[in-house]
Amino acid sequence: MNSSFLLDSSVCTAVLRNRAGLQKLPDPALTGIPVIVAAELWTGVKKNLETHPHHAGRLEAFLSLFPLADFNLDAALHYAEIRAVLEATGQTLGPLDLLIAAQARSLGATLVTANAAEFRRVKGLKIQVWK
Repeated sequence: MNSSFLLDSSVCTAVLRNRAGLQKLPDPALTGIPVIVAAELWTGVKKNLETHPHHAGRLEAFLSLFPLADFNLDAALHYAEIRAVLEATGQTLGPLDLLIAAQARSLGATLVTANAAEFRRVKGLKIQVWK
């Protein structure tokens, strides 16, 4: 996958909740979604399936707009390095955010996120703050 941008869960969730439109996102031809983010989004849908069954269709339609970035060995090596550095300095990052950051950094992609404070701890990770 050769995406220039990867979307974080915070951005995807905001778009899905209609707090912001697709027009604010980077060009879909240059944008992907980490498979970890897809897992987070599907978890939210599955947890609320009885009360909001239409969310599954909305998520499927949204995810179909972007290629999914698989987590591979290169991303795993970035994960190990990032985690080791953060732990050595007494810093933490949520486990899924750490995987997402590693994947974006391994691909050289810019992570589009509304949670920049979390991701700024990762050296070498390109971030675009999304509002």
